Amino acid sequence: MVTKTKKSSSAKTAATTTTTEPTVVKAKKSRPGNTTTASTFPRSHVGIRKMLDSTIWPGKRYAFPPTERKAHKPVMSYDISYLFDFGVIYEEVPTVGFVKSKKYGKTIPYYNSQEKAFIEFTESRATIVELVEKPVELVYNSEFTSVFVPDFLFFTSGGEGIFVMLMPYKYFAVQETQQKWYALMKYCADNGYGCLLMDMESGITMKFVLKVSTQIEEKNLKFSKMLDEMFTRKHTKWLAYKEYVSIIDELHVNDVELQAMVLMNQLIYVPKSPKNYMSLLKQRQDDVFNSQLIMKTMAFQCLFLS
Repeated sequence: MVTKTKKSSSAKTAATTTTTEPTVVKAKKSRPGNTTTASTFPRSHVGIRKMLDSTIWPGKRYAFPPTERKAHKPVMSYDISYLFDFGVIYEEVPTVGFVKSKKYGKTIPYYNSQEKAFIEFTESRATIVELVEKPVELVYNSEFTSVFVPDFLFFTSGGEGIFVMLMPYKYFAVQETQQKWYALMKYCADNGYGCLLMDMESGITMKFVLKVSTQIEEKNLKFSKMLDEMFTRKHTKWLAYKEYVSIIDELHVNDVELQAMVLMNQLIYVPKSPKNYMSLLKQRQDDVFNSQLIMKTMAFQCLFLS
């Protein structure tokens, strides 16, 4: 006698879900001071090979011996009761907490969801053997002595050191990001490191955006003509967010192509920022960062050399 098993409605629902579109698991937000273990994080869809291929090497690649790798220490305290001023870059309050890492034998703080995802990513990758959070302070605006700290420095099993900046890719072309990225490239060129600017959620990297810039000449030509008309009418190089939206709609470009065209045309780009911050940037629009330093020198050359 053969017994037939009746599938439950919940099982049918689950089967339907898995046969349509892959489900993207997002990390749940944690309250400040939350402590978790690496095993509680969702698996990242960013592959280690893609990450290494997207690394830019502005200078000579150096293999660091174990003693030098272990000598690197975080420059910031573990006291994260305060929150950074993410108002310029992030539209949401950052996720803050700690990870108890078995691999590295230490507790690692994270200050937003991308850092949280990155720690989990390295935890399960044998290629990455050392991880240092907030590894060095770098000056990115000498006029105001503004400093920033890259999110991570990791070392591969081959001894190569790579600095990492994490943020949503829609903010790659922001002036402040360009200044920090250029400062990091200069530091890496002088000291034998690689550098990586990426969005952990989408997997998009700065190297990919730079590559896109070489493939959209026709769209950029139309974009430049639209800019000339706007600048003639407004007598400024400043564009409000709604003007960027209109350009996107008219030219049918995506957010990645927009980031590339902002870099190519040296524009001031601050998406959906508070009015007072936009007013401050408008006053300093003549001091716009020269994005061609990124497009035509280190990063652009390394796009084809590394």
